Amino acid sequence: MVKIFTFNKTIYLKIHMISIRISILAQCCMNDYANRQMNLQTVTYHSVDFRANEA
Repeated sequence: MVKIFTFNKTIYLKIHMISIRISILAQCCMNDYANRQMNLQTVTYHSVDFRANEA
């Protein structure tokens, strides 16, 4: 019985670590996407300001 318990525990810990890694990767991807969106917004704002200055 003890062997089975420890075996299940190791499997649980492995799955837990994998899920943590996946969540960290997902957060990194979301942050990267948000940064790109922000960069796009700032670029469009700058182009609008530039046009306003030209006019």
